[in-house]
Order: sequence, then C-alpha cells, then structure tokens
Amino acid sequence: MRCRPTCDDDGGLGEPNSRFSRVLAESPGSVSTVLKHHRGIVPLAARGRAGHLNIGERETISRGVGAGMSFRTIATDFGRSPPTVSREID
Repeated sequence: MRCRPTCDDDGGLGEPNSRFSRVLAESPGSVSTVLKHHRGIVPLAARGRAGHLNIGERETISRGVGAGMSFRTIATDFGRSPPTVSREID
C-alpha cells in the first residue's frame, strides 16, 4: 500500500520534495512537477529587478508631473528618492 504524504507534519512549511518522493517512491522532479501543476506549491510573485520602477510607479510619476508636483513630493508619495524620479523624467 502506498502512503500519501500530508502537509500536517510541519504545518506545510519547509517540507522538502525529497521527503515526499521517498514516501511515494517517485523521483523528486516528478513530485515537484505534480505539486506545481496542482497548485501544491505557490509560485513566487513576478517582480522586476530591485531598484527598477514598475509600471504603477511610472504612472504615479507621470500623473504627478502632469499635476505640477515637485520631484520630491512625487518621490515621497511612493517611497523613492527624488533623483530616481528625476532620472525617469529625463
């Protein structure tokens, strides 16, 4: 009889696929593929590179400039430095 692993052992956090693969007598890659396909592993959120402005920040800058706000005020609104805003405008 094959055992089915549960996530209750450690609250579902940090369980390596190799542990599940041993219980299921399958390769770790197969276990990983099935878990991803069935949403057993939450994928990381897509993010841009650190320090790069995202589309929302660029839109905030555009609207701020259109409203006649200073670079410093625009930067303070979303937690960036004034030179970052200035470089985006140039």
